[in-house]
Amino acid sequence: MRAPKILVLVLHVDAGRYRQMGDAQRRLWMGAGPLECIHYAGGGCGPPTLEHPHMLRIDASEGNKWDVGPKTVAALAWALDNRDFDFVFRTNSSSYVDQDRLITHAASLPREHCYSGRIDPRYGDFASGSGYAISRDLVAALVQSGCKLDDAPDDVALARWLWLHTGVKPIDAPRIDLQLPRQLVEWRAAGRPANFHYRCRSLAIRRPFWELSCFDEIRRSLEPGGHVPLGNFSQVIA
Repeated sequence: MRAPKILVLVLHVDAGRYRQMGDAQRRLWMGAGPLECIHYAGGGCGPPTLEHPHMLRIDASEGNKWDVGPKTVAALAWALDNRDFDFVFRTNSSSYVDQDRLITHAASLPREHCYSGRIDPRYGDFASGSGYAISRDLVAALVQSGCKLDDAPDDVALARWLWLHTGVKPIDAPRIDLQLPRQLVEWRAAGRPANFHYRCRSLAIRRPFWELSCFDEIRRSLEPGGHVPLGNFSQVIA
């Protein structure tokens, strides 16, 4: 079977600390592999516009979390009309993605009726918005429904919509969390093991210093000899 076609869409705010994090993502991983990786940000006017290879501008507000759903749906609609893909992998500005490992992971997933990401049972049966894969048929169903995912935080709203309208529930996926100093210490002690998705959103140290430092260290860890197999790492969830 051919390798899955994956479009990586990165939720982004093109201002302040988020702009710094986005710049680091473009420099360190977005252009460093075989996949097309695009930030999507608000502040546009009219239909979504690809300003340059890594920036899709959406006519949407950046005001608060309730605006994320409509912005995401607009980006998915643009992708459906303009790109050939089996999956969208939606991630965010505080994440690092290893593209080759993402392809390997996606190859293990069903090509249809697939919605997969980190599930934290403390917060409900949904895939974290920091990084989830969704198959093209589900993207089409969502976009064609007219739903804007604006009735709850967007990742919760997406899970709810998929369950109610398609019967699809999330498939759990691995993720390395580097959100607290103790997690970073444990990751280093384990030999800096690799995964396709690292979440670096700071829970203790000022942003974006933490995220930028983690991005740099992850990139170095992925160089030859810089990591050990994932199975050697006991993952810590904040």
